[in-house]
Amino acid sequence: MTLTALEKLDLADQLDELIIKAPTVKGLDLLDLNDQMEAIMLQLGYGAAPAPATSAPDPVPEPAPAPAPEPEPQPDPVKEDQPVPEVVKDFLAGKFTHQAQLDFVETLRKVGDYIGVYLALDDAKEQTASWIAASGLAA
Repeated sequence: MTLTALEKLDLADQLDELIIKAPTVKGLDLLDLNDQMEAIMLQLGYGAAPAPATSAPDPVPEPAPAPAPEPEPQPDPVKEDQPVPEVVKDFLAGKFTHQAQLDFVETLRKVGDYIGVYLALDDAKEQTASWIAASGLAA
């Protein structure tokens, strides 16, 4: 169905009136109003309803799927019988509390591999809170 310019303007006016009315309507009336607005928008061609096909479009070949990215190499699993890594010792000693924000985030990523093995989550939270207090970002 093709709409004339006058029909489009009339539908746009109806939609405008419904949009203005929407903030004052509540409950089931609001659902009905939303349905009316959706129906008008579909008539104007703004919806998900399929448009009538006038002719078959040229088939567009689908691009070949991109090759799956190679997985990043995973670090060796942390073993408890290894000595405590230096980054964990320094982190627990509070040596990172005066770092810049991006540097501290990178430190957290490095230390994150050792949470549950060489340090507890609460230790990481405590050091992070210390960094936040030292950096002045506390709310």
